[in-house]
Amino acid sequence: MNNKQSTENKIIRYGEIHAYYPFKISAELSYEETCQLILKSSLIYNKKYQEQILSELEISATIIADNLNKIPENPYNFRVPIIYNENANFQNNNNTFTENIFAEISFTDSSLGITLENIKLSTLETRLKNMDVEYKESSKIYGERFTNSHNRFILLPLKIQLPNRESVWLIPILYIFSNKSGILKFELPLFNVESTPLKANCIDNYISNAECSWDKNLVVDTSMKKICSFYFQQLFQNNDIFYFYFGDSINNVILVDYDGLPADINKIESTTQEELFRIVCAPVPTHTYTSYKKDAHEYLNNHTWGTHNIRYI
Repeated sequence: MNNKQSTENKIIRYGEIHAYYPFKISAELSYEETCQLILKSSLIYNKKYQEQILSELEISATIIADNLNKIPENPYNFRVPIIYNENANFQNNNNTFTENIFAEISFTDSSLGITLENIKLSTLETRLKNMDVEYKESSKIYGERFTNSHNRFILLPLKIQLPNRESVWLIPILYIFSNKSGILKFELPLFNVESTPLKANCIDNYISNAECSWDKNLVVDTSMKKICSFYFQQLFQNNDIFYFYFGDSINNVILVDYDGLPADINKIESTTQEELFRIVCAPVPTHTYTSYKKDAHEYLNNHTWGTHNIRYI
């Protein structure tokens, strides 16, 4: 029955949750002084941290050779996960939560090439490039006065285990404005997960485990609100910067590859309309005898906009 279909959990092949936490910094420090103190924080992604990661890739050809036993017959390109530990030993492991480094192995008739890639470094570098693009686009849209009145910092990420045991990097981005207000933004990628936590308005359920990537001795909670408090403490309290944290977040859910989304984004069938309605207006009660298809149709008609195959709800 349609009512049963409307309560089924659709799969998010790929999506992202962007959570924004607004805050205010005390008037004792100027905007410039605040930015300088933040730049000194060990949480800032910078050249020094990049070099530290690159130093982990300095391993011998002998240790790499130990990882070649998984190569199939007659390969030309093959990707092997390698795990780094404090003793500089590397080994294979199928547990995706612990994968930090990949060896890209390529063959020709006369040679063997090995390229090492640190997943965390690649993720941070990609986000840094995207942030530069966003900055330039913001300047075009809002003008240089706006872009020059705030600063953006990429912070060191947490390693997150999703409910399906896939591991992703939770990227925090700090925005500091000249009026000493700010936003701490978290970007959580989603791969092959159900939509249930979104419909329950509980994005914390997407975090099965959280690991501090720069200090294994720091314990991190799996609640987004407590993760936010963790970063505030590391950034501000440890640097004697007084702040007021508003507590609640503004969440932006991005569904890129999602069950039920049609080729034409303007023609969404009724079951998917109800699913999106349940996500945006969560939590919506679920009963076997009740359908919200009519409510969903009216809501999406009144609260969606967009062009170029992108719709906002």
